Amino acid sequence: MNVQRDAAAAQYDERYRALLAVAQTITLHRDLAALFHELSDRLHDVAQFDCLAAVLYDAANNTVRIHILEPAEPDLSAGPGNQLPADQTPAGWVLDTQKALIVSSAAEYTRWPAIVKNVQEYGLRSGCELPLTTARRKLGTLIFACKQPAAFQEADVHFLQLVANQVAVAVENALAFQEIEALKDKLAKEKAYLEDEVRAEHDFGDIVGESKTLRNVLKKVETVAPTDSTAVLRQNSVWPVFSTTSSSCSPLVAVM
Repeated sequence: MNVQRDAAAAQYDERYRALLAVAQTITLHRDLAALFHELSDRLHDVAQFDCLAAVLYDAANNTVRIHILEPAEPDLSAGPGNQLPADQTPAGWVLDTQKALIVSSAAEYTRWPAIVKNVQEYGLRSGCELPLTTARRKLGTLIFACKQPAAFQEADVHFLQLVANQVAVAVENALAFQEIEALKDKLAKEKAYLEDEVRAEHDFGDIVGESKTLRNVLKKVETVAPTDSTAVLRQNSVWPVFSTTSSSCSPLVAVM
């Protein structure tokens, strides 16, 4: 009995050490595709499965997109058929209840006709689907599936949910970084557009010259050009006049 207890404790300790190593690795990823690739490699250390999938939830449209992480078959993972109404998939039930779903036989998958084709293609006969949820939002679900029936038991759920919790944090971080990068790209494009508009409004492209004096003059012109005034630029007692308005009643401004 003591030998069995010690062996169980050692296995328990090894499993949680593996989970800690997985958590430390996957949370470093900022790219979602790279994170998914890492998950397919790392999660074998903590759980058994023949197929691993992450289901991402689009709350605005109440749809889910299934990403098959292992076996890696991009055509299946990226196909339009993998974006489905949430309520037509097991993920919809998991997201609504925030509970793990254990499927013990292939026949149970027929409750969701939209996914039966994928289940049959992979030869899956059992699975465990867990919520990917953080304090801020519901991200989706994580699926472990096997080709043998009844591969997952209720006793497995607690540990697998710990795995899913770590994956949820990593997915949220990667999505947040993607959103930040998209916002930065949008702001850069808007900045470039505004700069083009300014250059178009104050176009000195026909003036040839790079001297410091000329550039200072053009800078002064840019300063007063948007105003409703007539500007006089004074240099070396020469007073060329640039009128920036059609109004003859505008005040006269001297730019030194």
